[in-house]
This record gives sequence, C-alpha cells and structure tokens, in this order.
Amino acid sequence: MEPALRDVYVEGAFDERVLRLFFKESKCDRPSVNVIDLVEIPDAILEKYSMTRGEKAELLALAAELRILLGPIANFVAVVDADFDRVLGQVSENPLVITTDFTCMEMYWIDETTVERFFTWIGRQGRGLSDFFGDIFGVAREMFLIRCSLVAINARIPAIPVRKYCGRAGHALALDKGRYCRSLLTSAGAGAREAELLAETGRLGLLLQSDPRHCTHGHDLAELIYIAYKDLIGPLGLRDTESVKLMIKISMPVHRLAEYPLFQRLLERAC
Repeated sequence: MEPALRDVYVEGAFDERVLRLFFKESKCDRPSVNVIDLVEIPDAILEKYSMTRGEKAELLALAAELRILLGPIANFVAVVDADFDRVLGQVSENPLVITTDFTCMEMYWIDETTVERFFTWIGRQGRGLSDFFGDIFGVAREMFLIRCSLVAINARIPAIPVRKYCGRAGHALALDKGRYCRSLLTSAGAGAREAELLAETGRLGLLLQSDPRHCTHGHDLAELIYIAYKDLIGPLGLRDTESVKLMIKISMPVHRLAEYPLFQRLLERAC
C-alpha cells in the first residue's frame, strides 16, 4: 500500500463501482477501490478467525490480519455489508472496517426521490416511498427474518426462489410463510427443524429496526420489485430479476450518498 494512497477494499463489483462513482462525484482521487478477489487469503487465515470462505469473510480476515501486523493504519479501509450483523450482534469492532448503514449497498437506492422517479417511469405518478414499502416490505421483512434465522440456528440452507409462495393484491405482496419455510427445509432434508426456524423468526423479529432498509436483504429487493410490478415493468424491457438488478445499479443516486454516515466516514478516512 502506497502511503499517499488510500486503499479501500470491498466485497464485490457492485460495491466497487458505487464507491468509484461516489469518489469521482466527490472529486476525491486519492482512494484506490479494489474487490477482495484481488487478494489471496489462505485457508489458514480464515481458520484462524473461524471464518468460512466468502467475500465478506475474506475481507474481514484481511482487515484483522492488517490490524495485528500493522496496527490502526490510516491508508486501508474495508467496507462490508451489514447483512444480519446488527440483529445478531456481530458488527465488526475492527477500526479498519466500516459497515454499511443498512443491510447492503443496494439499500441506498431506496430513497424518496429515486422511488418517486421509478413510479413515474412505470406510469404510476403520485406514488412514493410509503407505497413502495407497503407493496413489498411485508414480504421483504419475512424473507430477511427467515434468512437471518437460518444463520442464527446454524442451518446452512440456501434460500429457494420466493416467487411461487407470494400472493399479490394489486401490487401488494403477501408471503405464505409456513409453506415457504416447509418447502425450504424439506428441500435440504431438514423438515424436522420447521418449528425451530419459525420460533427463531419470532424471536428475532422483536429485534428489527423499523426502517425497512435495515431488514431487507439485497438478494430479495430486485426479486420482489419484479414480482410486484412485472405487469408494469415488463413492457419497458425489465422482464426478469437480473434486469431489475441492472436498473438499480444504473439508477443508484450517487450524488446523494454523502448524506449517509458510511460515505461521510469514507471521505474522512480516504480523502
């Protein structure tokens, strides 16, 4: 790491592009933004910190090693998604790590102006953020709780597509939670853990913050937008979840990111 530079490491390509655009918007050219894939993290280092291989774990392990070897260096910052960390009490205390304000970088797309523009674009002028949350947040919250609970009970079971378990009244979604959980667990041969999973979702639900951006998983956001508004966005070329993800990336309100604590800290640390 060059002393005159600020190395900012992130989990993936989307985060990298958002930060590059943000620093350009802020007229800050000192930071070098990199994805963790550029660094080879040995298995022994991950085992040292009881971590399973993955972008976030590798990034946290790198930051932990650098702190031990070099102390609180000024020219390295790791930016990680909060994911379930705030609910589970697992937010990193390493001063080299900055955690997103919400669950992940995609949540910065959700603000009043951006959502109003989205509704105008799909022909629903006059609708806003409260309507958006009313349409998808109930299901987003339940899916977040299910994903978080699987981590909490140490059930390494990947989520299954939610589409066929969602009902829709107008554009408002509702999840058949019991059937979804049953199918999810059965697909992994863990049907006997249904009561345990549902009980954990109830317990963790009491810990959630009220802002939907704290309890919506990034993987679910695009999927639920597609399910809720597919009749409106399909004719515009958004015919699947991947195209909705691209829309979110392209329309990220980069010029307003400096309003959030994460980006304020990055300007202080990296510029």
